[in-house]
Amino acid sequence: MKIGIDIDGVIADFVGAFLPKLNTICRCGFEDIIHYDFKENIPVDETEYEQLWQEEVSNGRIYDRLVPVEGAKVALEHLSEKHNILLISTRKRVLKEMTLKWLRDNEIPFHELHLVENRKEKIAMMSDCDIVIEDDLEVARMVQQRGVRILLFDYPWNRIAKAIKRVNSWGEALAIVEMQESTEGSDGK
Repeated sequence: MKIGIDIDGVIADFVGAFLPKLNTICRCGFEDIIHYDFKENIPVDETEYEQLWQEEVSNGRIYDRLVPVEGAKVALEHLSEKHNILLISTRKRVLKEMTLKWLRDNEIPFHELHLVENRKEKIAMMSDCDIVIEDDLEVARMVQQRGVRILLFDYPWNRIAKAIKRVNSWGEALAIVEMQESTEGSDGK
């Protein structure tokens, strides 16, 4: 099977790395992040927020502090033995080398890395997969409408979805992929 996987929020703990910096301009916790777009979550001066985003995210500083989501490495090691793993992210393309370094440093296995410009490109690329593992509700909905099986990592910012299969951990995601593999058979890589 071809499995499309988002990076930030699924493999890398982006919120965990960004939240301490966000708390320099406001006070909020993980459960306060109820919108995928961070600035929709908090009453903060937009100029101040944009400056923080530019310093931390656009310039790539945050990517040095990212840690893998618990269980991601082990699950991807297992999945990559039998399946084609495509990492598909809307990270800026100028961050490709930094992203590759992070993946190598954290020993995250994959077959292809695609950094795309926007959600539209991401949806198009993910629509060619058999299964997609994502945390962005809008992307998940659009890809699911195209007939792709979605596993949505459960977070406060995507909890309004009802008709999408949620997972709470990589162990749960792995079990679902294995179950689908056993009922359909594996095409391999």
